Amino acid sequence: MLGAVLDAGRALVVAVNKWDGLTTYQREQAEALLSRKLSFVPWAEAVRISAKHGSGLRELFRAVHRAHASAIRTFSTSEVNKALEIAVESNPPPSIRGHVSKLRYVHPGGENPPTFVVHGTRLKDLPESYKRYLRTSSASASSWSARRCGCCSARVPTPTKARRTS
Repeated sequence: MLGAVLDAGRALVVAVNKWDGLTTYQREQAEALLSRKLSFVPWAEAVRISAKHGSGLRELFRAVHRAHASAIRTFSTSEVNKALEIAVESNPPPSIRGHVSKLRYVHPGGENPPTFVVHGTRLKDLPESYKRYLRTSSASASSWSARRCGCCSARVPTPTKARRTS
């Protein structure tokens, strides 16, 4: 089920039930297992609940509301460009066959899930690992939560190619 959520790019809140019946040792073990199993979705919030006693349900609904707010949030172009600039300054794109991709600018391309269109040169040569870095770094730089961001790329023609086609 988690794979379907990731593929759809939807918000995620994980509810851990039966929390009240665990000993301290069992809770520590459950925490370790949870952090290991959910390490690839660091943006997902995990809430501990007890459906029998009703404890933790208020926090669960607060987490759901935070995830929903994150899902429908709109971003300004300047905000995402600043996040891209910080990410590229921290870790520049790798050199591929002696050429470095240039990420010129980015703008919002959609919401729920938020999608951003990156313009630049040699973007189709960017490794998937760098695209994943951009997704996670922009999310942490802007404190976006409970949400995986999509990223698509658009090619910007060089000025000489633009003149030839005109």
